[in-house]
Amino acid sequence: MLLADAESALAGSFWLARVQERVDRDAERAFLRMGLNLNKVRTASLSHDAINRGIEILGGNGTIETFSVLPRLLRDNVVFENWEGTHHTLRMQVLRDAAHRGMHEGLFAVLEERLGRHALRRDREAMERCVRGQDTLLLRRVCDRLGTWIHIAALVPIEEPGIRARAELTALRHLGSDPIQDGYAALIDRCGA
Repeated sequence: MLLADAESALAGSFWLARVQERVDRDAERAFLRMGLNLNKVRTASLSHDAINRGIEILGGNGTIETFSVLPRLLRDNVVFENWEGTHHTLRMQVLRDAAHRGMHEGLFAVLEERLGRHALRRDREAMERCVRGQDTLLLRRVCDRLGTWIHIAALVPIEEPGIRARAELTALRHLGSDPIQDGYAALIDRCGA
């Protein structure tokens, strides 16, 4: 799981760097602006989880700096996570860019070129609800899922079978259903909010 997350996060970061080098369409500009924020939130969360898992594997020794570098990495990661803006700030920027500039259309256009429209249908609908102010409490989940989609879409052109299998593992792990969030969305729908 750690390898799958690391490879997908790295691929997503390299893909965004490549788009930045050759951006030539409005959709790519919107994808880049929103994608950078989504990618930062997602990769920072994944790295935090990976470091915590490493500490858990080592047990009590994982917390001792003379035994492992992990405590320092955890502290450094907290700085990296918050340096350019906290997760909440970055998610709110994504929402503002979508609501005021319609940039989510470009984000979805670029992702759908690689993944197909059907794969992103649920998240597109959820983002539209957030943009309309109907369900902004789901913004965190939507942004995390979109960050994961960026990572998966970055892996699509890679034909190495092992990477493909790990990309599918990433999708299953991070894009699976969330009973609490799904139940909340159903409740909101029933209430007509």
